[in-house]
Amino acid sequence: MTLVLSLIVLLVLFSGVFLILRLNSGSRAGQLRQCADQLGLEYRPYAALSKAVRQAAFYVLEAGEFRHFRHLLEGSVATDALPATTVDRGSKSAPSIRINLLDYSLIHGKGTASQTLLMLHCPLNTGRFRIETAPWLTTDAFSEQQSQSIRPMQSGQLHPQLRHLSICSEQPASMANLLHPAVREWLLAHPHLHIEWSHGILLLYRPHHLLSAEQLPLALAAGCELVALLQQSSSPGGQTNG
Repeated sequence: MTLVLSLIVLLVLFSGVFLILRLNSGSRAGQLRQCADQLGLEYRPYAALSKAVRQAAFYVLEAGEFRHFRHLLEGSVATDALPATTVDRGSKSAPSIRINLLDYSLIHGKGTASQTLLMLHCPLNTGRFRIETAPWLTTDAFSEQQSQSIRPMQSGQLHPQLRHLSICSEQPASMANLLHPAVREWLLAHPHLHIEWSHGILLLYRPHHLLSAEQLPLALAAGCELVALLQQSSSPGGQTNG
């Protein structure tokens, strides 16, 4: 009886996700394709994760069941073609940056969720980490096991400005150095984001939120800014946590 009820619940959840995707797929596809053309990116209606992204084993991609990927934008975007961010922190972005952006839906322990994932090329000298206001994903019996473990940073390891955040890291000492004042300012200015870094890729998204085509350029600009700030502190002679 329990198995039958579980299957019925999963069927209802699957049907809900498919209905949402069907209702939004047409107009959204055209808008995102046009945005991709304007940014010089390639658009594909159905997405497949690259080997590099699979190896990164991001938590959001490891948790839950029924993972559905749509509307992939990928390629290198010229950072000088993106809108200026609201606060100039003196960071200097690379002339262009490799990005992958896609819509991702999943079923997890608390229900269904659809969000736009932004992944940016971001080499750093640190272990993988995760930053979020509060953990929102829960693993279940269907979830894959994390290929690498990361530990929550304790309150005493964090600057007082960031103690309201849940921050996990493989290397707490190097993570503390990454969180210099400009990075802290960026995090405080974007309080709703879930952030992960692994294998040279920075992942940004807002849980349960799909970015509109009009929002993409500003989101890309903000992501590129964070990449530059993190790399500034990760490079030899870079800033330290103050």
